[in-house]
Amino acid sequence: MKRLVPLALVAGLSFSLAACGEEAEPCSLKDNGDGTVTVRCDGQSVVVPGGMTGSDCTLVRAEDGSGIITCAEGTVIRIDPDGRPILPGKGTIFGSAQYLGLTDHAGILVRAVGTPYSTTTDAQGQYELTDLPAGLYSLSFEGRGRVPARLENLPAVGGIYLAPPVTLRLGMQISTEGLNWLIVAESPRKDTFLVTEGPGAARLAIWDIERKLGTVLSATATEPGYASDGRYVVFLEDRSRDGKVVLWDVDARHAETIFDGASQATFLEDGRTVLVHAESLVLVDVETKEAVVIPESRPAPVEAWTAPDGKTVAWARSDGQVAFWDVEKRRAIHLSIFVSPVGPAGSPVVFTPDGHDALIVGRDPSGSNVLFHQDLRGGVGKTLASSESPIQTLLPVTDRYAAFQAGIDGTVSTLLWVRAGSEPRLLGTDLFAFPALGDTALLLWRLDPEGPDLSLYDVATGTKTPLASQVRAVQPSPDGRTVLVETDEGDAGWKLVGLPGREHVPVGGISDFEWSKDGAWLRVTANGSTKLIRASTGRVIDLGTVESRGFTARGLFFLVREEEDGFFKTFLGLWDLDREEADILGLYRGDGTFHASNTGRTVFLSESTGLWKVVPRTGARELIDAELAPDPLVIRDGFLLYGTSRGAWMITSFK
Repeated sequence: MKRLVPLALVAGLSFSLAACGEEAEPCSLKDNGDGTVTVRCDGQSVVVPGGMTGSDCTLVRAEDGSGIITCAEGTVIRIDPDGRPILPGKGTIFGSAQYLGLTDHAGILVRAVGTPYSTTTDAQGQYELTDLPAGLYSLSFEGRGRVPARLENLPAVGGIYLAPPVTLRLGMQISTEGLNWLIVAESPRKDTFLVTEGPGAARLAIWDIERKLGTVLSATATEPGYASDGRYVVFLEDRSRDGKVVLWDVDARHAETIFDGASQATFLEDGRTVLVHAESLVLVDVETKEAVVIPESRPAPVEAWTAPDGKTVAWARSDGQVAFWDVEKRRAIHLSIFVSPVGPAGSPVVFTPDGHDALIVGRDPSGSNVLFHQDLRGGVGKTLASSESPIQTLLPVTDRYAAFQAGIDGTVSTLLWVRAGSEPRLLGTDLFAFPALGDTALLLWRLDPEGPDLSLYDVATGTKTPLASQVRAVQPSPDGRTVLVETDEGDAGWKLVGLPGREHVPVGGISDFEWSKDGAWLRVTANGSTKLIRASTGRVIDLGTVESRGFTARGLFFLVREEEDGFFKTFLGLWDLDREEADILGLYRGDGTFHASNTGRTVFLSESTGLWKVVPRTGARELIDAELAPDPLVIRDGFLLYGTSRGAWMITSFK
């Protein structure tokens, strides 16, 4: 049993001020409510242990800046030239620190900050720092994978002080706002992320994931964004249209205003150029701070589009004509094409992924609707199709080709522009087109109850390979090498077709399906049974009556119910994609929601007992928060955010 000795300041200390000659200065006292008192004299504050709020105190200084604080009830405090109290003797700080959700609390490092004194907790979480020179201490608490904690102003004077208990959590609070009010953007380097609180102009902070350090960048920021290399952040400071464009250097932790009077600012893909919308379009180099005004880009606001490689900016001039600006060569290409108010996916200008070509849905000077192609590497532009109506619609656009639809002779025809070709090819009418086999082929689907209405079109040769007839639905894999087809041909149902021309795998009637992100696996559910199909080989694995919880990079998580001792229990399982084997990971309480990290190495369960972290390899559970976390969780590669009634919290101790 620890004996706790009341702390008191030593009264009646002998101190000579014969050489001083300074007059006594009155002091004010404030009880801090934690067993300490702040004594403020001549603008200087001293925090000391004890309780003397009702006393009148005065300070007398010596020539070297040290001094004596004398109080009416007899307390005397000696301070050094830096204003720190000089207390006699030694003391001990005793307390407990624990891991939230665990029973073994051994190994938590407890340090007296700024001193060589440290210790670790035992299995019960108790610690003791002994033989501390008398004074006030800050203690830090560190545990592997946990957010560090700290206690301030703990006294050690001639006895044992019982410190408040400490609990180390996996989550660190980053905001008092609920998760649904936060907008999160992760750095391309995945070392930091931005958090914007609230819609519109709002509080903007950047968080260092490894250091768990947050920095507030602005109280009224709009449209923050990272450079493509993650070195900089740009945002607009101000609620008005005449805002300041602020650049934050992530490594140097330095903010700088690079433009005044803007309504919008975004990075180009090159990572060093900011496109500013002001009275004109302006390009600002973040290294040299040079600003280049794009000519004929007034008045504001100007509609603009940027190429994926960041080397070209397209904009609609005041007369509606499209122009292109070469960022490196600082020259413009002007077209006699007017942008259409209705374009593909809301944008009348679309670039190929490599940024070498642009396609414009618009009108020519005669008023005809056109699809125009512009070679951005110095080539001459040309009209690919022209019609009275309807307005052309772009389908897939790759580095090699673009499919589009245009009204020709009263019908909607699908055409194909190939970069190396001369004229667009007519593919047919009323077609749906899907990229396949990289950008070497197209899947063409036409609703035709009599003919082979799903075919594979080879872009190089122009040949078509029939794949299926009487097709009702088409679901290509993400890699474009396999396609799931629903057909009325023969036995009604679904089948998996490998490209180009591999054997068909009958799937039957299904109620649900899901592709893995790489397209290598397909999960289908029918009549309560779940099957996995290897796309490249057609191999079928029957997992039985399980409930799928989604693909991750590691595998497919699922839930399965099994009878044990006359009771049904739910277990968490994982189909490992590499080993092609299933593992049962442990009991699943089943009264909450399930979330897997992007890598699949960690699972998060939100249950009535709280939010838990589960390691799939072992099934070990660790409590994150005793309060049930709402959905959705924000899961990225290096961090997770969750919300409670107390605000938003960050976890970084998982992969």
